[in-house]
Amino acid sequence: WDLKKAVYLALRGNAVVNEWHTSPIQYVYNEEFHSNLKKFINEVSDLKAYYHFYRNYMRQPWESYREDQAKQIKIKHYCYVLRCALALEWLDTQKTPPPMDVPSLLKGGSFDQGLKDQIDLLISKKGQTIEANTIERNQILDEFIDKTIFVERQRPFKDKLQEAHIDKANQLFKEMVLLNNIYGREQKFCSANFNQ
Repeated sequence: WDLKKAVYLALRGNAVVNEWHTSPIQYVYNEEFHSNLKKFINEVSDLKAYYHFYRNYMRQPWESYREDQAKQIKIKHYCYVLRCALALEWLDTQKTPPPMDVPSLLKGGSFDQGLKDQIDLLISKKGQTIEANTIERNQILDEFIDKTIFVERQRPFKDKLQEAHIDKANQLFKEMVLLNNIYGREQKFCSANFNQ
Protein backbone atom coordinates (compact mmCIF):
# COMPACT_ATOMS: atom_id res chain seq x y z
CA TRP A 1 0.00 0.00 0.00
CA ASP A 2 1.01 3.57 -0.44
CA LEU A 3 1.06 5.85 2.59
CA LYS A 4 -2.24 7.55 1.83
CA LYS A 5 -4.10 4.25 1.57
CA ALA A 6 -2.52 2.92 4.79
CA VAL A 7 -3.55 6.00 6.79
CA TYR A 8 -7.02 5.94 5.22
CA LEU A 9 -7.55 2.28 6.13
CA ALA A 10 -6.23 2.86 9.65
CA LEU A 11 -8.78 5.67 9.95
CA ARG A 12 -11.51 3.16 9.05
CA GLY A 13 -10.35 0.65 11.65
CA ASN A 14 -8.77 -1.79 9.20
CA ALA A 15 -7.08 -4.51 11.28
CA VAL A 16 -4.62 -5.47 8.53
CA VAL A 17 -2.89 -2.07 8.71
CA ASN A 18 -2.28 -2.67 12.40
CA GLU A 19 -1.06 -6.20 11.69
CA TRP A 20 1.48 -5.00 9.16
CA HIS A 21 2.57 -2.30 11.55
CA THR A 22 3.03 -4.74 14.46
CA SER A 23 4.59 -7.55 12.45
CA PRO A 24 7.81 -8.88 14.00
CA ILE A 25 9.31 -8.93 10.49
CA GLN A 26 10.21 -5.41 9.34
CA TYR A 27 12.29 -4.79 6.24
CA VAL A 28 12.76 -1.06 6.77
CA TYR A 29 12.37 0.62 10.14
CA ASN A 30 12.19 4.29 11.07
CA GLU A 31 11.53 4.82 14.77
CA GLU A 32 9.75 8.17 14.45
CA PHE A 33 7.61 6.96 11.56
CA HIS A 34 6.73 3.79 13.49
CA SER A 35 5.94 5.73 16.69
CA ASN A 36 3.71 8.26 14.89
CA LEU A 37 1.73 5.56 13.11
CA LYS A 38 1.33 3.51 16.30
CA LYS A 39 0.03 6.54 18.20
CA PHE A 40 -2.43 7.32 15.39
CA ILE A 41 -3.72 3.74 15.18
CA ASN A 42 -4.22 3.57 18.95
CA GLU A 43 -6.05 6.92 19.02
CA VAL A 44 -8.43 6.39 16.11
CA SER A 45 -9.08 2.64 16.05
CA ASP A 46 -12.66 1.52 16.39
CA LEU A 47 -12.26 -1.72 18.33
CA LYS A 48 -15.69 -2.88 17.14
CA ALA A 49 -14.25 -2.99 13.61
CA TYR A 50 -11.38 -5.14 14.89
CA TYR A 51 -13.81 -7.52 16.64
CA HIS A 52 -15.81 -7.80 13.43
CA PHE A 53 -12.71 -8.48 11.32
CA TYR A 54 -11.21 -11.21 13.52
CA ARG A 55 -14.52 -12.91 14.22
CA ASN A 56 -15.50 -13.06 10.54
CA TYR A 57 -12.00 -14.09 9.44
CA MET A 58 -12.08 -17.15 11.68
CA ARG A 59 -15.76 -18.01 11.62
CA GLN A 60 -16.19 -19.57 8.17
CA PRO A 61 -13.30 -22.06 8.31
CA TRP A 62 -14.04 -22.90 11.93
CA GLU A 63 -17.76 -23.52 11.45
CA SER A 64 -17.07 -25.79 8.49
CA TYR A 65 -14.92 -27.99 10.75
CA ARG A 66 -17.47 -27.93 13.58
CA GLU A 67 -20.38 -28.94 11.32
CA ASP A 68 -18.81 -32.12 9.96
CA GLN A 69 -17.07 -33.00 13.24
CA ALA A 70 -13.86 -33.73 11.31
CA LYS A 71 -11.19 -35.40 13.42
CA GLN A 72 -8.45 -33.80 11.34
CA ILE A 73 -7.86 -30.14 10.57
CA LYS A 74 -5.39 -28.38 8.31
CA ILE A 75 -2.63 -27.01 10.47
CA LYS A 76 -2.81 -23.76 8.49
CA HIS A 77 -6.49 -23.28 9.41
CA TYR A 78 -5.88 -24.19 13.04
CA CYS A 79 -3.14 -21.57 13.33
CA TYR A 80 -5.15 -18.86 11.58
CA VAL A 81 -8.26 -19.46 13.66
CA LEU A 82 -6.29 -19.69 16.90
CA ARG A 83 -4.48 -16.39 16.22
CA CYS A 84 -7.83 -14.68 15.59
CA ALA A 85 -9.22 -16.14 18.83
CA LEU A 86 -6.19 -14.81 20.72
CA ALA A 87 -6.67 -11.39 19.06
CA LEU A 88 -10.32 -11.34 20.21
CA GLU A 89 -9.20 -12.24 23.72
CA TRP A 90 -6.65 -9.39 23.58
CA LEU A 91 -9.37 -6.95 22.51
CA ASP A 92 -11.55 -8.08 25.41
CA THR A 93 -8.83 -7.72 28.03
CA GLN A 94 -6.45 -5.02 26.75
CA LYS A 95 -8.94 -2.78 24.90
CA THR A 96 -6.26 -1.84 22.34
CA PRO A 97 -5.45 -3.02 18.79
CA PRO A 98 -3.82 -6.46 19.10
CA PRO A 99 -0.28 -7.35 18.03
CA MET A 100 0.16 -9.70 15.11
CA ASP A 101 2.28 -12.50 16.57
CA VAL A 102 1.15 -15.27 18.90
CA PRO A 103 3.86 -14.84 21.58
CA SER A 104 2.87 -11.18 22.05
CA LEU A 105 -0.83 -12.07 22.08
CA LEU A 106 -0.21 -14.65 24.81
CA LYS A 107 1.50 -12.03 26.98
CA GLY A 108 -1.65 -9.90 26.86
CA GLY A 109 -3.90 -12.32 28.68
CA SER A 110 -4.01 -14.66 31.63
CA PHE A 111 -4.21 -18.04 29.94
CA ASP A 112 -4.30 -21.46 31.53
CA GLN A 113 -0.93 -23.23 31.36
CA GLY A 114 -2.56 -26.21 29.65
CA LEU A 115 -3.75 -23.95 26.83
CA LYS A 116 -0.31 -22.33 26.51
CA ASP A 117 1.32 -25.77 26.32
CA GLN A 118 -1.05 -26.86 23.53
CA ILE A 119 -0.42 -23.63 21.60
CA ASP A 120 3.35 -24.17 21.91
CA LEU A 121 2.88 -27.74 20.66
CA LEU A 122 0.82 -26.56 17.68
CA ILE A 123 3.45 -23.97 16.74
CA SER A 124 6.17 -26.61 17.05
CA LYS A 125 4.24 -28.99 14.76
CA LYS A 126 3.67 -26.18 12.25
CA GLY A 127 7.43 -25.62 12.06
CA GLN A 128 8.00 -29.29 11.24
CA THR A 129 5.51 -29.67 8.40
CA ILE A 130 3.90 -27.80 5.52
CA GLU A 131 0.81 -25.72 6.24
CA ALA A 132 -1.46 -27.83 4.02
CA ASN A 133 -0.93 -30.95 6.13
CA THR A 134 -3.59 -31.99 8.62
CA ILE A 135 -3.28 -32.79 12.32
CA GLU A 136 -5.55 -34.27 14.96
CA ARG A 137 -8.07 -31.91 16.54
CA ASN A 138 -7.18 -30.81 20.07
CA GLN A 139 -9.97 -30.53 22.64
CA ILE A 140 -8.27 -27.77 24.67
CA LEU A 141 -7.70 -25.61 21.59
CA ASP A 142 -11.20 -26.34 20.26
CA GLU A 143 -12.85 -25.29 23.52
CA PHE A 144 -10.86 -22.05 23.68
CA ILE A 145 -11.73 -21.18 20.06
CA ASP A 146 -15.43 -22.02 20.60
CA LYS A 147 -15.57 -19.92 23.77
CA THR A 148 -13.99 -16.94 22.04
CA ILE A 149 -15.80 -16.98 18.71
CA PHE A 150 -19.33 -17.18 20.06
CA VAL A 151 -19.15 -14.19 22.39
CA GLU A 152 -21.54 -11.57 20.98
CA ARG A 153 -19.99 -8.14 20.41
CA GLN A 154 -21.20 -4.86 18.95
CA ARG A 155 -20.84 -4.48 15.21
CA PRO A 156 -19.24 -1.37 13.69
CA PHE A 157 -21.11 1.10 11.52
CA LYS A 158 -20.43 -0.12 8.00
CA ASP A 159 -18.15 2.07 5.85
CA LYS A 160 -18.28 5.01 8.25
CA LEU A 161 -15.16 7.13 8.40
CA GLN A 162 -14.37 8.42 11.84
CA GLU A 163 -14.87 12.06 10.97
CA ALA A 164 -13.57 13.26 14.32
CA HIS A 165 -10.11 11.99 13.34
CA ILE A 166 -9.82 13.29 9.77
CA ASP A 167 -7.67 16.27 10.82
CA LYS A 168 -5.34 13.87 12.65
CA ALA A 169 -5.11 11.72 9.52
CA ASN A 170 -4.18 14.70 7.35
CA GLN A 171 -1.61 15.85 9.90
CA LEU A 172 -0.07 12.39 10.17
CA PHE A 173 0.19 12.07 6.41
CA LYS A 174 1.89 15.45 6.18
CA GLU A 175 4.36 14.60 8.95
CA MET A 176 5.21 11.23 7.41
CA VAL A 177 5.82 12.67 3.97
CA LEU A 178 8.04 15.42 5.37
CA LEU A 179 9.82 13.02 7.71
CA ASN A 180 10.82 10.74 4.87
CA ASN A 181 11.07 13.48 2.23
CA ILE A 182 9.05 11.22 -0.03
CA TYR A 183 8.28 13.86 -2.60
CA GLY A 184 10.84 16.51 -1.72
CA ARG A 185 8.17 19.20 -1.98
CA GLU A 186 7.06 22.06 0.17
CA GLN A 187 4.64 21.40 3.01
CA LYS A 188 1.75 23.13 1.24
CA PHE A 189 1.64 20.28 -1.31
CA CYS A 190 1.54 17.53 1.33
CA SER A 191 -2.13 16.85 1.91
CA ALA A 192 -3.97 13.57 1.48
CA ASN A 193 -7.41 15.24 1.79
CA PHE A 194 -9.02 12.48 3.84
CA ASN A 195 -12.10 14.64 4.24
CA GLN A 196 -12.90 14.43 0.51
